[in-house]
Formats: sequence, structure tokens, C-alpha cells
Amino acid sequence: MHDPKLIVCDEPTSNLDHEAGRSMMEVMRHVAKSPDRALIVVTHDTRVLEFADRIARMDDGKIIEVVDRKDWERLQ
Repeated sequence: MHDPKLIVCDEPTSNLDHEAGRSMMEVMRHVAKSPDRALIVVTHDTRVLEFADRIARMDDGKIIEVVDRKDWERLQ
């Protein structure tokens, strides 16, 4: 419980202003940097993308694409 291997967040920045959302994501990314830990963030907030290592796009509840962030940036 105090050292989870998987952290799942559903819309963690949805009710936060830009600065608070950024601070929240910086803290979560720092916590998730442990090599034996994974962080999954489900969100509509595109500001979160800069913190992602990989991005999965969903449509009707199904994952339709998974790309590394650097590839995502190139495709946009």
C-alpha cells in the first residue's frame, strides 16, 4: 500500500488550474520513475501529454493506438 507497483489515475488534473495540474503531474512523474513502478493516467486533458512516456488513444473503450511520446509529437 505504501509502495505500489501500479498507480492508476482517472482524470487527476480535471478540476485543477494549469499550475496546480502541472505540479500534480510533476509529483506523479517523480513517484513513477522507480524502475519497478508504472503510472497509468486516463484523461481528456492534453496538457498531461508532455509528462507521458507512451500515449494510448482510445475509441469506444478500446485502445486503437499506442505510441512513444516522441513519435506522437512527430505525428501531430
